[in-house]
Amino acid sequence: MNEKEIIDLASKYLKNNNSQIIKNIGDDCAVTVGSDKKQLYTSDMLIENTHFLLDKISPYDLGWKSLAVNISDIASMGGTPKYALLSLGVNNKINSEWLESFYQGLSDCAKSFNTYIIGGDTVKSEHSIIINIALTGEAEKPIFRDSIKENDLIFSTRDLGLSGAGFWCIKNNFKNNYCISKHNKPMPKVEEGLFLSQNINNISMMDSSDGLYKSIETMCEKSNFGAEIFFDNIPINKELSIVCDQSKISPEHFILYGGEDYELIFAISESDYHKIQNEYFYKFNYHLKTLGRFTKDKNIFIIKDNEKTILKDNSFSHF
Repeated sequence: MNEKEIIDLASKYLKNNNSQIIKNIGDDCAVTVGSDKKQLYTSDMLIENTHFLLDKISPYDLGWKSLAVNISDIASMGGTPKYALLSLGVNNKINSEWLESFYQGLSDCAKSFNTYIIGGDTVKSEHSIIINIALTGEAEKPIFRDSIKENDLIFSTRDLGLSGAGFWCIKNNFKNNYCISKHNKPMPKVEEGLFLSQNINNISMMDSSDGLYKSIETMCEKSNFGAEIFFDNIPINKELSIVCDQSKISPEHFILYGGEDYELIFAISESDYHKIQNEYFYKFNYHLKTLGRFTKDKNIFIIKDNEKTILKDNSFSHF
């Protein structure tokens, strides 16, 4: 079974009918009614040799990243992170020095985003190191994946493909500190998510943890649309170009399928884009570029060099 099939099966048996539950399984966060703001809940797991290589990432960066990937889910809902629980499965490779550095990275990430680690669980793992964080947050107006309208335009909060390029550098011992830092120490886009939530009423959004293609595919499935990706309009960061020249891998591959950028992919109307583009640049020093649009056609197309072709999924699989 693939990840989607497992989630669909869980949804069948774990479906909840409760007036306090606003959003159930199937989005970046679950959402419930709160006394003031809506309450957000998310959880992410990192497994050694699947999500990280122990000898290729510092314990400090791993601690940072473990929390950051959860904070990104809260950011994608236009929320702010609050309280986290850490569950840690450690093997005999781990000593106190490693753990101190890991906890320092975790702590520094928490402080950077006004988040608190308040408990969890620790067990011995016979094989891989297992890191799981459950995180709560809150939002006045949560943003979901499935509010798309025909011809809504697609944007990203910043450049894509850099984390995937960084992972290639790590595996191939190629020095590009910029891309490697994007992979090892992602910066969740909490401020950007809050800005979009506060300034746009009709918006769909999720984070790009699995790459641009998978983000768009998921949003299409949730809203029963297809999409066109305007590849010639996608910014290609100069550091990504350096890695592409060295690896002989196209920017298209890293941008569409690289994953772990933890940028926010969002869909808004053209009029809303014109409404926010100047203020977004002023606030975040980044020009929003139209990456594509949603259409009635159920396929996902890429338009590149004036040629339109159907895209196939070459994304990383967790299974």
